[in-house]
Amino acid sequence: FGITINGVNYVTQKSFVDCELTFGKNIDLESGLFPGSGVTSAGFQVRGRMEHGIRALGLRFKARFTNGSTELADLLAQTVGTAVLTWQGALITGSTYHGATITFHKINISSAIIGDSNGKVTVDCQVTPIVHPSNGLITAACTTNVDNILAAAA
Repeated sequence: FGITINGVNYVTQKSFVDCELTFGKNIDLESGLFPGSGVTSAGFQVRGRMEHGIRALGLRFKARFTNGSTELADLLAQTVGTAVLTWQGALITGSTYHGATITFHKINISSAIIGDSNGKVTVDCQVTPIVHPSNGLITAACTTNVDNILAAAA
């Protein structure tokens, strides 16, 4: 596993503590009943459709920071950069491994909470993904030797 934020690989530096990637559909529970839709059950009108609000992609990570470090200065300055999450699995052949990479093309660290992890100072960072003008929000890539991995079942 690798996590690189604004050019700093926290796994290589051995300062990584944990990470959480989230995707929220933000279901709108208030909408869905439309007068005159004609859909009833036991004499009561039922939801005609389920709608969602603005979908939200999020990233949170916790790491140890050295006082005066470049990444701490970038964090405090709320420097805009990139975030890359990588995973490596079993060997396929030669030097090719199963794996995945998720790249956030433009991010900002929106909050940082100083904490403690087994007696060591940590910073819990909330990352805000921003739409990059040419690359979009994220790119996800998988490497596998399984054919038709996203194909419909036969």
